[in-house]
Amino acid sequence: MSTIYKTRDGEKKIRDLYDKHVNSLGSNHESIYVNTRFGSTHIIKLGEPNAKPLLLLHGGNSTAAYSLK
Repeated sequence: MSTIYKTRDGEKKIRDLYDKHVNSLGSNHESIYVNTRFGSTHIIKLGEPNAKPLLLLHGGNSTAAYSLK
């Protein structure tokens, strides 16, 4: 499988940063994986259950977890 990362070290740094931001969201978030025609898509679900839903599409140079902050 091809990858967007140029080195394993680079991939580890990005994944560690992503995990740091996801963990900073607190314990009331949920990771959901949905199969799409493009492959498995990761969704982070959080917020007040009775609030209006909001779908955030993050930019390519930012992680969804960082955008949610």
